[in-house]
Amino acid sequence: MIGTGTRRVLLAAAGCLLLASCGAAKTSTAPPGANPAGTSSAASSAAIPAAANPAATTTAATPAATAAAAEAGGSGMTACGLVTEQDASTALGRPAGRGTAGGSSALSECIYDGGALIVSMKTDGKALYDKSRAQAKAKGVPDVPGIGDSAFKAGTDKFCTLLFIKGTTLVSVLFGGTGAQDAAVAVAKTAAAKL
Repeated sequence: MIGTGTRRVLLAAAGCLLLASCGAAKTSTAPPGANPAGTSSAASSAAIPAAANPAATTTAATPAATAAAAEAGGSGMTACGLVTEQDASTALGRPAGRGTAGGSSALSECIYDGGALIVSMKTDGKALYDKSRAQAKAKGVPDVPGIGDSAFKAGTDKFCTLLFIKGTTLVSVLFGGTGAQDAAVAVAKTAAAKL
């Protein structure tokens, strides 16, 4: 079994395939103690490129941040609403537990099973998506048909990053575990259907 810290670092590495460089994170919303590998959550999250994971600039979950994140979807939709505990459990093949919500007025984030599944949502993300997709296409990253208006993914069958856009809402799905590519696609389709 891979430790949570290792899982996050490997998910981050898969995300880096999408862009030429990685962005830095301010903080992580990972639950305290959910990092048995000893890698700091901030260091693990920092390796996830900001454009591949718009949640890389989130703040810790507080009542104010959670309330602001609830407004991020316009209609009140949050990342934890896009991918529910039941959706995450189905994708992971085991109980995922309640998602750890976080975010800001600009985005929403939900972390399941200590980072095995991380979903981020940014409502004004069209320009960011277009830039990320152009960089990914330059590296030969394929599109994924049938998800939102446009989608692409990178990674392996153990760690996958998938980004999609629907309207102006950018959603990032990071999945770590067996069957990661198929699971990331299934999670993204579930999320896209709710937007």
